[in-house]
Amino acid sequence: SDHGQAGRYGAYLMEEEGGDRVVNMVKHLVANLNVPVSVKLRILPSGYEDSLALYKRLVDAGASMLTIHGRTRHQRQLETGSADWELVRRVVELVGDRVPVLCNGSISNMDEVRQCLLET
Repeated sequence: SDHGQAGRYGAYLMEEEGGDRVVNMVKHLVANLNVPVSVKLRILPSGYEDSLALYKRLVDAGASMLTIHGRTRHQRQLETGSADWELVRRVVELVGDRVPVLCNGSISNMDEVRQCLLET
């Protein structure tokens, strides 16, 4: 069994209650902390559009920064190839004027850093 699913944490939180659980967690943290709240996310198994809608809701809830790992929770690095930088580019277009958007995944050397910056 998957510990994240059993413990209801990690990427599984993104899917709980249609995203409401993680959005409400961010709202609560923002309201009760005096430090910025950042969120690291994956792609929802249901795809880009649902993922983009959730990311926007998290920024609306007060997240100060998003880190996007361009894979779903089902994907593992060695088995699935490169992370999806196209989605990261779309996140930058959607909320990049409001918060920093970091790209996570498939970056292990400076050439990949440069390529990621070009693509996102």
